[in-house]
Amino acid sequence: MRKLFVLSLILGIASFANAAPIWTSTSGPFTVDVWDATDPGSPGYDATQGAVPAGYASIDIAVTIAGDVDWTQSQMLSHLTSGSFYQDTTYGGNVHPNPSFYGLVPGLAFDTYVVATSYPGSGADNATQIAGGALNLGGSASVTMDSSLLDVTWFDTETSYPNGQIARVTYSADAAGSLDLLVYNAAQDQATFSIPLPVPEPVSLLLMVSGLVGLIRRR
Repeated sequence: MRKLFVLSLILGIASFANAAPIWTSTSGPFTVDVWDATDPGSPGYDATQGAVPAGYASIDIAVTIAGDVDWTQSQMLSHLTSGSFYQDTTYGGNVHPNPSFYGLVPGLAFDTYVVATSYPGSGADNATQIAGGALNLGGSASVTMDSSLLDVTWFDTETSYPNGQIARVTYSADAAGSLDLLVYNAAQDQATFSIPLPVPEPVSLLLMVSGLVGLIRRR
């Protein structure tokens, strides 16, 4: 009976862990959350997206801005010291793929892309405008989004929102490096975040589950 209780507790913790960001940071009015892209709780999740390509992990980056002040633009710069970013060079692009094609092109949903917070989650992405590279982060004037470098500035061409997904990044299992993100809002506030790649799982939850598994084994 006790084993059944502990098993139920583990399953409950696992369910909770799968409905929360795997990394979060706050600076000024900005909170940046990183989600596992396969988590149904992620703001970038789509039930038709299929499976992450073999050998890769995928994250969604989302922003929340206090005071209901709209997101306006972001810059992203990431050099990998090993591994690669997933890029669908045939059907993908730099902005959100059209979900209508997910069923026809396996893996398209996990193409690495940036997106404006106003993108509605369906149809072609006409909300996101690429402006160039991440100059304020030490990048170049021209955008580069390939298998080894993400160097991009993007903004919203439509009505912005104070929170939502702003990027999906898919990287190989052997990827190592960091991702620098600069976020702006309509009040001209800005903040820089450095996201580790690969993104670590929350240590406390892993330790808790490990401890409960050990408890079951001792009983």
